[in-house]
Amino acid sequence: MGILRKIVRVASGFLFSLCLLLSLLTILASTLTKYENVRMIFIGIYANALKEQLGDQQINQSYNSLSVYCKQNEKVDFPLMNQNMTLNCSDIVGTNSTHFLYLLAGRIVDGFYYKDYGCEFIKCLQEMFYEKHLSPEKVTVLFSSTSNKFFDKIILPIALATVFTGLLLFASIETWSGRFKTFGIEFLFIGIFYFLMPYLEGIVFKLLPPQASVAEGVYGVVSKIISPVLVFFFTIGVVFTVLWVLSKFMKKKKSK
Repeated sequence: MGILRKIVRVASGFLFSLCLLLSLLTILASTLTKYENVRMIFIGIYANALKEQLGDQQINQSYNSLSVYCKQNEKVDFPLMNQNMTLNCSDIVGTNSTHFLYLLAGRIVDGFYYKDYGCEFIKCLQEMFYEKHLSPEKVTVLFSSTSNKFFDKIILPIALATVFTGLLLFASIETWSGRFKTFGIEFLFIGIFYFLMPYLEGIVFKLLPPQASVAEGVYGVVSKIISPVLVFFFTIGVVFTVLWVLSKFMKKKKSK
């Protein structure tokens, strides 16, 4: 019976750690791929790319021409990136060329976010993996509503698996002192990454080329999302560790 309990404890401990990490990553991915966060990451990048591609003069000319056209019309077609974008004139009239530039960038983001990629998320990833020459159009599925729906769908099953393996681990440990110690280590191990993030940021950005603006944008949003979660995990870990120390102290005090 003792050997069986030990096997269950080791197996459930490993599975609980894995599920806990997967829960954290799934919540992160689900939040990261929400429309407002994807827009926050990419709109500035596309605005700068359009500014370099078209130039200030052409942007100003296009804005002025459309402003005149929109005084007598409700919608206007604007050719961009090998397609015609239909813009609402109410979004153009009374603004300026900078607003117009970000309007175009926003429509590009909308285009790849809500695009029908013709495959489920996992299937799209498989196609990307086997693609010899990976195109930007394929990569954008990672930041689309397709990926967001996938991560939203798997949050609950992973959360339930985390709870189940946690209860199994809890039941396999005989003493409260052992339970406090084990769960304290589990949560501290993940929560400690909050304090390592500044160092990881420095290492990652040294390895990336200077023009990797997408990576910088993603890291900024990831840091904003994950920091409070890591602090929460670290706090729980500290609480369990304090309870473990107190239980050990009380046990020694009773034995005297």
